[in-house]
Amino acid sequence: MATLQVGHYPINSNTADHAYAILSFNGAVYRFQCYGGTNDSGNQYPTNYYIPRSMWYTRDSARQSVTSLACHPEGAILLAQWGGGVDYARYDYNSKSGGYTGRGDCSGLTYALDGVCHQMCNTVTSATKMHDPINAFINWPPSLNSSKLIYGNRGIWGHENDRLSSLPSELDGVRVVNWTWENIKNWINSL
Repeated sequence: MATLQVGHYPINSNTADHAYAILSFNGAVYRFQCYGGTNDSGNQYPTNYYIPRSMWYTRDSARQSVTSLACHPEGAILLAQWGGGVDYARYDYNSKSGGYTGRGDCSGLTYALDGVCHQMCNTVTSATKMHDPINAFINWPPSLNSSKLIYGNRGIWGHENDRLSSLPSELDGVRVVNWTWENIKNWINSL
């Protein structure tokens, strides 16, 4: 059986937290570093999973008493490298370039444009609930509250050529635009 555990550790003088996931399968350990690293000897590993609630809920109200979940190993690997084949001889997923998408082990996200390590890690946690990935538990380090306001739990999937058939209920009544360079520039200029 494969299990997935998540963790986080402080960065930037404790102003933010780096999130990551570690998969154990058939005696092997696979590290999903999410453009950072892992610290499986730190006090925040393994950490509790959380219910993927709306951004308006507090972190503590979503905490679960589980630190390890059964996981679909091929799903976790494919989500981390966002396509390509499954290579069980590769144990470290920290490439920042190359691979199937040319962006490395990014969980399909362009770093800082579509999400950060929190969203990359939470995309991998979708492999714990392949039949219902939107409701899979998430890693919620304290600084997820900030990145969640921008990217949501699992990142932004609304590029110029990608049209969603429907939006999550949390976005009812919210004006949503495609995440294009022109719209990003306009948003920055409006601040």
